Amino acid sequence: MKKKSLKKRINLFIPFALILGMVITSCSKEKDETLPILEEPYTKSMILEPSEPGGGICDNSIVCELIAGQFTVAGNVFIENDETNLYVTYESTGGWYMSELHLFVGEIQSFPMNKKGNPKIGNFPYSVENLDTLRESYTFVISLNGLPECYVIAAHAVVYNENMQEETAWAKCFFNPETSSFLQEFIGKRWGWLNYYCNQECICYEREFALGSGIPYTDLTGASPEGCVLMYDTYVLGSGWQTYNLVSYWDYSNVVGEIRIMDDGENLAVIIEAGTWYDPGIGFIEDLMLETTFLFVGSETGLVESANGTDCPIYTNFIFQQDAPPYNKQHIYNIPLEEIDFDQGIVFALKAYVGIPGECI
Repeated sequence: MKKKSLKKRINLFIPFALILGMVITSCSKEKDETLPILEEPYTKSMILEPSEPGGGICDNSIVCELIAGQFTVAGNVFIENDETNLYVTYESTGGWYMSELHLFVGEIQSFPMNKKGNPKIGNFPYSVENLDTLRESYTFVISLNGLPECYVIAAHAVVYNENMQEETAWAKCFFNPETSSFLQEFIGKRWGWLNYYCNQECICYEREFALGSGIPYTDLTGASPEGCVLMYDTYVLGSGWQTYNLVSYWDYSNVVGEIRIMDDGENLAVIIEAGTWYDPGIGFIEDLMLETTFLFVGSETGLVESANGTDCPIYTNFIFQQDAPPYNKQHIYNIPLEEIDFDQGIVFALKAYVGIPGECI
């Protein structure tokens, strides 16, 4: 499913804004028919962590500010979705706590308001009151079933601080061209914001295994090749950028990425980059991503010792590992040479979990 352009998505809301404007104009002439759209730079983003290896993520989820008393940032409201649900999470910070929450999610024509254009919070479809003392977090889980692709969200809270100062608070989600999210103020005299949100595309990954190319580890130890699927190679200091293959665990001829290594006399840089995956039944699969990488750098003796007396090094115990953010195209390591125990050259070995894009099940 291709993402719609910002222009196309924003146009989805123009009829809604006009409808709301016409309703209010018949009751009050204090404001124009069209609501102001505040297109402010958006600098905050969050990527959903997959619930389990190979799980799904939906990109470009947003983080909003929870504004108390019009001017004080009392926390954040996180808005994100997966294939089936919308998640709206309130989190208070800075000594602020929540006592009650009210949430509207739906089409703008259904937004509850009075004749003056002020929101009728008591009519919001999702609410929770009398929260535990010193409550700082709460998540609403709402089915996407019945919701359009794009809709409005109004997130209200009653917050208080350690001095028992109580304030009303609203989520303010700034303009974000990646999510087609923007906001507009309420038409009436009451302050607060309607936030527009479009469901984000979800991508699911199937986990596969890859490793760095080179010399079979069993050539080093004389063990049975069936006992260890791992290869190693040696980087010579001062040799400039050297490139090695990242290959499929199942087929060494299937090159799925590359490993680039260089040093500057003080640090060793290792860049692992995912490429494509070849499937005999499908062909080349683009957009291969890295999930987790396990890197060994050191000496041949150190690599053998990492096996702890077994036939194969225990790669999950390698000192250098990277798994965040999930499903990234590149993993980059910058390692001080003084932290590496090596002889003439630096021996390295790599295993990786890679993600192949697929359908979300």
